[in-house]
Amino acid sequence: MPNPSESKKVNPFNLSDKEIIDIIYEYHGEPDGSFDEDSLFIIVRNILTRSTQIVDEVMLPLSCCKALVAETAHDTTVEILKKLKEYKWQAKAVMTLASFAMEFGDFSLLVDLDHSKKQDQLTRSLGILKGASSLISATTPDLLSQKQRRDEVVKLNELIKKTLEVMKIIIAIEERASYDPSAMSEIPTSAYVYWIINTVTACATKIAILTSNEGVALEALYSLYDGKVEGIKRKVAKDLEHFLQVEEEHKRFTELLQLSSDPKRVTEFLKSLLLTRDSKDTKIIDASDDISYKTVEINAVTEKKRLLIILSRPEISEADIDIIRPIQIEKIKEEKLDKDYGIVWMPIAEEKRQEYENAQKDFGGWVKSTKKIQWYSTARFVSEAPVIHFLKEKWYFKSDPIVVVLNVALGIVENLNAFYTIRLWRLDAFPYDEETEKNKFNEMTWVHTLFKDSTDFSPKWVRSRYHYQNFISMLL
Repeated sequence: MPNPSESKKVNPFNLSDKEIIDIIYEYHGEPDGSFDEDSLFIIVRNILTRSTQIVDEVMLPLSCCKALVAETAHDTTVEILKKLKEYKWQAKAVMTLASFAMEFGDFSLLVDLDHSKKQDQLTRSLGILKGASSLISATTPDLLSQKQRRDEVVKLNELIKKTLEVMKIIIAIEERASYDPSAMSEIPTSAYVYWIINTVTACATKIAILTSNEGVALEALYSLYDGKVEGIKRKVAKDLEHFLQVEEEHKRFTELLQLSSDPKRVTEFLKSLLLTRDSKDTKIIDASDDISYKTVEINAVTEKKRLLIILSRPEISEADIDIIRPIQIEKIKEEKLDKDYGIVWMPIAEEKRQEYENAQKDFGGWVKSTKKIQWYSTARFVSEAPVIHFLKEKWYFKSDPIVVVLNVALGIVENLNAFYTIRLWRLDAFPYDEETEKNKFNEMTWVHTLFKDSTDFSPKWVRSRYHYQNFISMLL
């Protein structure tokens, strides 16, 4: 008859993360948040990488048995979780690592000293106490040779290093959790903590076995732990990449906000807005030459007094381009205003499409052959998330083309969308700042008569697409 207690033994390698979480959440209380696991982890990591610092926090019963058995390691892990019930998940793992560091942090150093014969009497006594001497003794009466024991220690060191790296990544993710709470909630941190504690327990047991004078055989379970920890490491490393990217996007967006609100830093703002962050290229496309398109330094536009910045999807229509073209040809170019005025196109490619990727390979050629614009353009599609976030939140770009009038000399936005004003008054409303726009409306006294009973009639009212279309239809 099988022992009833044995039928309840759990082999964690046969469980999914969810099944493990269901088991261990029974032993997780409400953490008070007062324990500083980050600081402790720094100390633990130093100890386990041969630092001389000392941890003085908690002692836990790590070694579980005289043989490395998955079910028994699980039971020991659960007991540790019970003891650390009131701590956060990360704190549970760090405190277990701390206990391991206190017990075995000097282990490999003692082995090296014993092997090199550079120990004094105190070190030799400590080495005997820790069992390090048994690893290099040629007369140890067991089933493992001296070389086999040392090879096992090397494997353990690698597993411990890998476990520390997993813990380091988990802490790094936790520090950035606020950037994407939804993604953070999808990470099974508690299951990962379980495996860190379980692995540390297995390592402690393995050391106890290797330092004993009893006959022991090689354990086959090591490869399972190594594979499990390696798998977790790959997952959390990928998660960390995401959080680092989100963090960088947040910082970039914040930087754009700060630069846009500081008139003295308008040049920095334009560079951050028009150039790709991860590229060293500081050039934009100059299509003002009727014959050829060329690239020029960004200061070709930052030194202008006013810029009309066109925001649109790459699929901007030829009709919309034709509305803008007279400003460049008949106003800026013919009246020789190009020293003070410029037009810049920002084609916004928010989605990843194959046609965008193909066009990007020869962006200048694509602009020339498909759009036939005659002004400046960014040298690439605008696809960086923080830039698009800024354009949507602060300049209210949605999907239809808009024209933002930026007074570079003063470092201020003079009109958040002059596109409908350009459609309505063409060159007569140049340079399309809000003051000129307001004056044009005031000149239309006959229109005010039509809308004398409307309190909503204003340039902003006409700028909305719905009202603009109805307004034009009425005029015609």
